[in-house]
Amino acid sequence: MLPLLSILDNLMLRDFAALDILAQSVVLLALSMMAILKNSKPWLHKTLAVFMLLFLMGTIVVEWDRWLVGN
Repeated sequence: MLPLLSILDNLMLRDFAALDILAQSVVLLALSMMAILKNSKPWLHKTLAVFMLLFLMGTIVVEWDRWLVGN
């Protein structure tokens, strides 16, 4: 439920474009599909965890300048 609320927050309150939240939408879709299908395959959960970790690391590298606190 939290990813869905985050997407709605970004669209309605923060005026993000739909393309700006594409990655959030993909993560929401993947998690929703796993919940709907009640998939319990360990390799799938491990693959998704590695993907999300790599995505987080990539985001940190790309957005590093925006996250730094200026003096």
